Amino acid sequence: MKSVKKLLKENRSRALPDDGVKDRIKRELGMTETQTSLALAGGGERTRSGRKKALIAIIAAAAAVVLALGIILPVALRPSSPAPSPLPGGNKFLQITDAESFYAYGAASVGTMLSSGTAYSSAARSAALTSAHVLSAPSDAAYDELTATADRYMSLVESLLGSGEIDGTVTETDGEYAYSMNISYSDLLGGTVSYVMMYNRTLTDSETDGDEKEEEYAIDGVLVVGDTRYPVEGKYETEEEEDETGSEMSFRAYTSADRRSYIAAEQEHESETEGGESETEIEYVYTVVVDGEETERTTVEYEYEGNELELVMTVENDGSERVLEFSDESKGGERVLRVESDIDGKRISFRIYVRDGKYHYVFSDGSSEDHDRRHD
Repeated sequence: MKSVKKLLKENRSRALPDDGVKDRIKRELGMTETQTSLALAGGGERTRSGRKKALIAIIAAAAAVVLALGIILPVALRPSSPAPSPLPGGNKFLQITDAESFYAYGAASVGTMLSSGTAYSSAARSAALTSAHVLSAPSDAAYDELTATADRYMSLVESLLGSGEIDGTVTETDGEYAYSMNISYSDLLGGTVSYVMMYNRTLTDSETDGDEKEEEYAIDGVLVVGDTRYPVEGKYETEEEEDETGSEMSFRAYTSADRRSYIAAEQEHESETEGGESETEIEYVYTVVVDGEETERTTVEYEYEGNELELVMTVENDGSERVLEFSDESKGGERVLRVESDIDGKRISFRIYVRDGKYHYVFSDGSSEDHDRRHD
């Protein structure tokens, strides 16, 4: 921690008072610059203001120090790290700082979607609307559509809101693939979910022009989810300039032998410094492609509102848009998520109770549904 003396020195131009403030301090202390002349024995005069000026200067300086400390210390002693997240898992996106952490995130998040047991196709979506075990059926069909959408992404929600980081431990191998990554995370009930990805990594392009540098890497391999192996590939591009850095990362897991069906995760990251201020934009997008056609696009981000951190999903498919905002309301040992949703302008609120083997949906009108909670 910096010393007070050093802090004052570094911030004197903006924290120490100017002459006007010093004059005000003198007036409030009842001190003036009136001089009293004394006759000297050898002739001439001597003023008595010297000692008084010194006293005024000392008092003013002391007041200035108090004022400066009041300005500087609260700022200087403020923690540089952001306030603790109210969600147990924190902002997972802040943990993604390089290609390796992105591929761990991509493999985990796509793996959760694959392990949910839902085939990402139009037929599967239609079936999902009628497969739920309804305890007291909602009258509005939008509820069924909403729970079907939430079901497809609840495993992903658990990976992003669960405690701890998404961990990816890489080891070198002598087999078909040069690297093996063990990926694991904690779900909302504290259980551990894990996958294995084996892959090769190559530098596909590199260019340097003055202070501008571009690099592109690629990976290809397999993601093991339960007893199924999905072919995967990914790309990582970086671009660096003097005051600007950017990167694009993508991860794709194929769900058909002809590779015309897949789930892709992409990150777009841009950071720019201008006038001493930094601005960073990060966006994560999941795209589901079936037989060469995009069937669903989902944007995932974290948003702060007051002191509350929310996980926001925007799902686009079949010409409609659904926004689901997840926040944690766990209490008394039970994991509960509050969900605020918007379906084509219609606002619906509900809660999801996360229980062993089940997601228990409760809507504001008292209706409820139980859905299977799938994890491999």
